[in-house]
This record gives sequence, C-alpha cells and structure tokens, in this order.
Amino acid sequence: MSVWVRLGIVASAATFSGLALAAEPPLRTRAFLWDIEVHEDGTAVGTQHLEFAVANDAIARRQAQQARQFSEAIEQVELVEGYTQKPDGRRIPVEPRAVRTQLAPGTPNLPLYTDRKQIVAVLPDAAGGDLLVTTWRWTLTHPVVPGEFSFGWAFPRTTPWDSVEVRITTPAGKPLRTEAHGPVLEESTATDGRHVYHWHYRAPDALAEDPAALAPFDRAPRLFASTFADWPAFSRDYAAVVAPQAAVTPRLRTLAEEVTAGTTDRREQARLLYDWVSRHVRWVAIWLGNDGWVPHTAESVLDRGYGDCKDQATLLVALLRARGIAAEPVLINLAPTYTLSEPPVFRFDHTITYLPDWDLYADTTAGGAPFGTLPLREYGKPVLRVTAAGAAPGRIAPLPPEVATEHLSTRATLAADGTVSGTSTTQASGPYVTALRIVGRAIVAQEPRAAAARQLRTLHQDGEGEFTAVAAEGTEPQASSEGRFALVPHPGWVEGDSFMMPTGLRLLQRTGDGPIGPLERHDLPALEPTPCHAGRQEEELTLMLPSGTRPARLPRDVAVDGSFFRYESHWSFTEGAVRVRRSLVSTTDQALCEGARRAEAARALPAIRRDIDARISLEKID
Repeated sequence: MSVWVRLGIVASAATFSGLALAAEPPLRTRAFLWDIEVHEDGTAVGTQHLEFAVANDAIARRQAQQARQFSEAIEQVELVEGYTQKPDGRRIPVEPRAVRTQLAPGTPNLPLYTDRKQIVAVLPDAAGGDLLVTTWRWTLTHPVVPGEFSFGWAFPRTTPWDSVEVRITTPAGKPLRTEAHGPVLEESTATDGRHVYHWHYRAPDALAEDPAALAPFDRAPRLFASTFADWPAFSRDYAAVVAPQAAVTPRLRTLAEEVTAGTTDRREQARLLYDWVSRHVRWVAIWLGNDGWVPHTAESVLDRGYGDCKDQATLLVALLRARGIAAEPVLINLAPTYTLSEPPVFRFDHTITYLPDWDLYADTTAGGAPFGTLPLREYGKPVLRVTAAGAAPGRIAPLPPEVATEHLSTRATLAADGTVSGTSTTQASGPYVTALRIVGRAIVAQEPRAAAARQLRTLHQDGEGEFTAVAAEGTEPQASSEGRFALVPHPGWVEGDSFMMPTGLRLLQRTGDGPIGPLERHDLPALEPTPCHAGRQEEELTLMLPSGTRPARLPRDVAVDGSFFRYESHWSFTEGAVRVRRSLVSTTDQALCEGARRAEAARALPAIRRDIDARISLEKID
C-alpha cells in the first residue's frame, strides 16, 4: 500500500528573479504527526494528528471542513477526535452528527467506476485566530502485495510546517528501505526486535510562491519507505499478483488468430493486435478496492468491451502471447515526474505494454497513437517492467528528431467592411497525431458549427465556422483536420488599428510551445527544469488584404538559435497578401531541459513569445 498526499502548486503569473519568503501565511501547520504500525502480513494501522492555525475567517471557513478519502474494500478511516481551539484555550469538539461518510467528489461525466469514499468532519465555530485540530485512524486491511508495505509523502514549500513527525514501526526481520530529501531520519530497535523509523522535519518559513513544471515528488521535501528488498523484488511480487489475469484462454487464442489472419510477419501481427485493442476496448477508469492496482482478467475485459489502462494492457499482453509474441506489462507515471525513489514505492499511475522483440512500448489508451508511438508525456520516463523474474527500473528513450511534426496553414481574407473569413488545415504525425485525434473526438461529439464557434472563442476569436474534415479515429501515422471560419467584423483593422494575424481554427499548440519548454509559463525561474522533446512545429498564416490597403510596416523576421533548437519567422507582403511563416525545430536528445539547457531555452522563450504576439496595422494606398 502506498500512501500519498495530492499536492497542488498554484503559480503566479508574475515574473520574478528569486523565490521570496511569504509574509505570515493565512494557514500554518502547527503539527503534523503520522504514526504507523505495520504488521507481518502487510496490513497496517496508522494515526494521523493535524493542527492548523488559521489567521483569518476566510481560511477558517475553508479549513473547517476536513475530509479524508479511502477505498472501503481495502482500507478504513475514522475520526478519533476533532475540535476547534479558541485563543483563550477553550476546545469546542466536533459533534457526532457533523461527521459524515459520503462518496468522494468527482467529475460526473468522467468515465470512472470507483468505490472511493470520503469521511468529512465539520469543525464548529471556526474563526480567524483559532487552532483546528483533528486526529484520524487509518487501517489498511488488504495490501496490494501480501506481506509488503510502502509509503511516500511530500511537503509543499508554500506551506509552513512548524513540526512534522512521521514514525513507522515494522516487525522484526522486516526492515524498511528509506530515502528522504529534507526530513531527518532516526532509526532504532524496540526491545521486542521491532524496527522503528522516526522522521523529523521543520520548515516554519514558507515560500510565497514555488512555481514548477515538475511534480512535487521530484523536487519538494519528501520521504519514501518500503519493505520491498529492491525494485526487481517489487516487479516480481507484483507480477505474481497480476500474471494470472493475462492467462491465454482458447477464446483469446482464437481471436488472436482471426485478427492476424493473412500475415506471418510477427511485427505486423503485433500491430494488428494493438490496433484491435485500441479500436474495440473503450477506456474507463476503474478504482474498486484492489482493482485500483490489479487488472481484471483478459477474457472479462473482452466480454465488457471496456477497461482501464491495466485492463487494456492485460488483454493486449494475452493476445500477443497467444501468437507467441513476448509481451510484458509496464508501469509508468503520467505526471511530470522523471525520477524513482531508491526504495520501491508504488508511485505509478499508468500501465502500458512492452514488446522486447523490438524494444518497443505500446499504449492502447493513447487515443489513436500509431503502433510504436507514445503520447509525448511518456517519452523519457522511468518505467518498471512487470516480470516473473523481476526487473530493474528502465527508462523509455527520448523522442527521436523529426518523428513529431505539426503544420498549421490558415488562409484568410479581410474584406473592406472588416469581416474575416478563411480556412484552416492542421497536419500532424507521430505523437502530435495522437493529440490531434483526441481533439478530433471532442469535436465530433458536438455539432460541427457549435464545435467551431467554441474553438474560436477558446482562441479569443469570436465568430462562426464548421469543421469539414476531422481526424478522430484510426492509428495511421499521419492525420489532418480542416475547417472554415468567419470572424465577427473588425472594421478597425481596415482603419489602422493594430492586430495579430488570425490563426483561424488552430487545434494544436502554437509554434514554439512545448519542444523546448512551456511557452506561456512566464513565472518559471530560468533554471527550473521543464519537460522538453524533439519535434518540428510549423505554421503559415496568410491574410489577403482589402484592395487599396497595405501593411504600414511588417514585423521584423526573427531567428533564435540554440544548441538543440532553432526558431525562425519570416514576414512578407506579395500580391495583396500578408504572410508569416514560423517554425521551431528541436533536436534535443533529452526529455528534461535542466541546467544549462534549461537556461538556454529560458532565454529563447521570451523572444519567441514576442514574435508570436507580433502585430500589424494597415494604411491606405494613395
């Protein structure tokens, strides 16, 4: 069982050169105490004690409702004690009727089946200056891997922590492997031979802001602990739990033969089976007890026609093995995290498939990804292959150059009354084609004209339009989408007001956004690591001007060169039309821009932003 805190880091839009300490924050953690007793079979009982000092009524109202989520099939949570302590020392206890168990909050239209619930305690008469105190008891009744336990916690640097203590006690002969960044560990042995691990942490001065592109478990103060001997042991033990689910049955063998009929090429057989699962098994998140970690049987997934990532991977593994093709489930994290702790802790949130014959990874949940292509956020990530022999952590190779390409072509006409109409075509390959198909499925789920109008509004262009060709399904390596649009009149454009070139029905990121880092994260410090990738982005915007007008002047051409990228733009005015061509080519061989590489990108991104925001104005021709 892994215990995690979900952290949200809210970044300001302001640009600043350093990380400033916050003034006295509205919320202060006076005490954070976790005491966990691990049993021989991997079950555990823990007590968590929290004390929050609230500085004003607004934060008091927000914090007065304390909630803890749990999956009732494998764990239980109960409130031991709760009260509001007034400045004069009076304690007002939580009334029994103010403690309720209810379904965990979620998004109603998310395809999710879950047994997760939450227990909510409402602290009475909370106001600024009070201390809000709760004590919870947590019981793990069914560990994922019998006999094993793992734990991880991170402490956001924007929260002041006056006193943190985490203590885990394990049976004799079942020591923990530990790792800590910030918290200090003391180890001891009880008189009965039990192992006692006690972490202390204190950070009373919080940062006002802590902008980041990576997940907290890559950068925040944190600790990890696990009874697993090492990652190969984790891989082997987890494989023992999930392997029976991928058993090859006669029905699965028959299906695999039908899908691959007509070809003896093993890689082509693998592609056909991948395509079949991608097209015929709908993704639905399932979190029911140990279903959060253990897949359903491959045959039951086939019966239902839906499943989550581990269900789809299990079915694909079974079908591949039915044709004699080696395949393994692989654990990965989709969050922006690029490290694994040394102690084996279940930080993964996604399952894909590995085909060792071709050193190839496949993700059937990716929404139309070509065989052998992954979503961008999976490249360069650490992974763990789940095998009976046990496997050490590996890493997916970064995206090679020229695999991911996108091209936007928008051709528009500005009429004398200020109306703008035109067409847009988006072409994509590699991981960008996956993104285009995801957008395409959202489009076809709507009325075409409504979808176009909504997309224009998203891009701050009011108007109407229609998508005439949409890439939504399939796993082909290239795809394109097209549409036409008409913007509301802009008579000021004809009269000399400045404006940006209309992009029309743009569906993917702007040129310059992503390959060398996020274009619009103005708040990130220059040395803060960011995900990056190799790829090519291009856009060509053309605007035919009304007769008798011309640009007063064209923006300057821009060229921004780096050791692993080149951005350039070129403006022209010919035959009555203004054109701008922009391109960014990244050849990075790393999935993370950090150190000197990040500093280089950070210097380039503002220049790219300025060019993207370049404006033109028109003048009359005498």
